[in-house]
Amino acid sequence: MPDEEFAKLRQELLERLDTDGPITQLTAWQKLVSDIAAAMQELTLASEVTSNPT
Repeated sequence: MPDEEFAKLRQELLERLDTDGPITQLTAWQKLVSDIAAAMQELTLASEVTSNPT
């Protein structure tokens, strides 16, 4: 399978993924969600610091 075809199929699978469905029971998914939330918090704090230097 060519890389482009694989990438397209992967994208379709991700778009169809029910993020509120059974996947929420997977430890790996829970960790991913937690890691994304932590990264977003870090980015928000960093953005606030650069926007409001003291």
